[in-house]
Amino acid sequence: MGNTPTVLGEPSHTQHIQSLTHQELLDSLHVIKPDPILLERFKSSLNNNTTVTSDKPPKKKRVLILSCDGGGTRAVAPCQFLMHLEDTLGITLHEVFDMFCGCSIGSVLAMGLGASKRTTHELRAICNDNVGVWPKVMPKPKNLVGPRYPSGGKRHLIETVIGDIKFSETDKMLVVPAFSLTLEETCIFDENSELYVQDVVEASTAAPTYFPSVSVDGQWYVDGGMTVYDPAMCGYVKAISKFGDADIRIISVGTGKRKGNYNGEAAQTHGVFGWLANDLIEITLNDTLVQKHLHTLVGDKYIRVQTYMEECGVTQELDDYSDAQFESLKKMGTLWWEKFGQDVLDLILLDEEELTQKFKLAPPSPEPTSGESIPHLKPPPFRLHHNLPEENLTRSPSLKRLKEKRASQDPSTTA
Repeated sequence: MGNTPTVLGEPSHTQHIQSLTHQELLDSLHVIKPDPILLERFKSSLNNNTTVTSDKPPKKKRVLILSCDGGGTRAVAPCQFLMHLEDTLGITLHEVFDMFCGCSIGSVLAMGLGASKRTTHELRAICNDNVGVWPKVMPKPKNLVGPRYPSGGKRHLIETVIGDIKFSETDKMLVVPAFSLTLEETCIFDENSELYVQDVVEASTAAPTYFPSVSVDGQWYVDGGMTVYDPAMCGYVKAISKFGDADIRIISVGTGKRKGNYNGEAAQTHGVFGWLANDLIEITLNDTLVQKHLHTLVGDKYIRVQTYMEECGVTQELDDYSDAQFESLKKMGTLWWEKFGQDVLDLILLDEEELTQKFKLAPPSPEPTSGESIPHLKPPPFRLHHNLPEENLTRSPSLKRLKEKRASQDPSTTA
């Protein structure tokens, strides 16, 4: 049985977290450290440009993917989390990851790390500046007609972070989605493009109602997050198309999600205004389907770093750069490190066999011999993933029944 861990969503815990300052929270958390032997093995593999292994030869190419969501000024939270990761590893994230994916403000972070080789401390210093940076990106008062903000401040931020570099001049795999109003489809830009990274990122951050649409190479674009809220799936597809049966590992970092205000019975009478007032936009931006697909495809090699923003007192506004909001965002990023940090370190440092032992995944199917048909894709064995709060079981009778059924068949699944 053991002690039941405190769930982040419990009211008493939430109120306690909100009452702490960020420094008090930092002082109260336990220190997460990587195994020095595993870390040295990983660093050695980077220097030798080889795949991380134990004593056995590699069977698959490892591809480490970092994906960053949009969320306006809430980018402070992923910056905080990624800073903890980089400080703990002792090497830049540019050296750690093979692919960087990002949409909207996440494209600024991802391309800053992947294309321009920025450190997380540099990104954090820029994103945390609610005096010199954000007031120029989102000046007050807001425009009442047309986009809320002009594009000049946003463009300056992007140029400061990314600089003057083309996709084709970078040394990492890159993914930036933007929605083309000209072609009426989502376009994916990568390291094969001859366009300048800052131009594409400006298009991917052109959030409707907040900023004007952007013209790039004769086409008009708006925010890629309108259709690709979590670009991790784009990264997975790119990795599969390039490497085939690779050891793909994905760390997808959000900017906080809002608890829905759904009422199924009341929704029977909703019209246009009723739905707009009751989370219609939130439903269209829901990213749970991407998470389910990636968990089916790669199991626990996909980690979604995300929690409800209310737990830390974060507001949902994309343009809130008040001192109170930024304090709450820093707390949220640090809490993410406490909650997900160890799993993220293991995903980066462990080889495939060690990961299999940790997560108790079924071993990979042997390669088919000549004449054999390739078996259909099967999801990994059921287990309660760390991204699914225990409290959700009380809200989902079917999940609870499934957990009990699996536990009766194999008690280790609930360990």
